[in-house]
Amino acid sequence: RPAAKPSRSVLIGFDDLPDVAHVRINVVAALFDCSETTVRRRVADGDIPAPRRVGGIPLWSAGTLRRDLLKR
Repeated sequence: RPAAKPSRSVLIGFDDLPDVAHVRINVVAALFDCSETTVRRRVADGDIPAPRRVGGIPLWSAGTLRRDLLKR
């Protein structure tokens, strides 16, 4: 059974976030239009920037994600 893609509604307000803001994996999955499982695999493959872990939770910098998406 394929993993579910996240709702794009999590992207509401993403463009208004400062570059230093951090987002969770569900936002990354919506940005890259894939499942959270695929995000983890693509991070391991080096295709998506690696997150920072804060309190054990993987968090991505909004600015880093924006720059990565602009390169594509």
